[in-house]
Amino acid sequence: MDTNGTVRGSAPLAQGFRSDRYFHPRPSAAGANGYDATSSGGSNLGPTSQKLRHQLHERTTAYRTKNGLMETDLVPADAVTASGSGLDPHISPRNAELQAPASPRCATSKQRKSPRSCALMLNQATSAFLAKVASTF
Repeated sequence: MDTNGTVRGSAPLAQGFRSDRYFHPRPSAAGANGYDATSSGGSNLGPTSQKLRHQLHERTTAYRTKNGLMETDLVPADAVTASGSGLDPHISPRNAELQAPASPRCATSKQRKSPRSCALMLNQATSAFLAKVASTF
């Protein structure tokens, strides 16, 4: 927030959203609390790291709980792993699809839209975004 009270953000940098109003980006390893643009970088934890194994287990369990998945349901890798910079906001289509039912456009206090209508909304938003990106080339 700037001195005039205007909220500022960045489209190419991930932000740690807490509200269900937003799709949640990849986890971040940038800075002590994540999403710190002044501390961009990965965790440098490798496949034999016990700390990484613990983080992945915690993140996977939390993701399944938050998105109503069963213990045997697959979780997209980008939902539980940080990017190399720790700041990439992009998520996979499957990650977005699994988060869509919690989106205000799909789930309202009055009625819950069908998974099919949520998928259609997500597809339209993704197609519009990709068309916008393609037009810049």
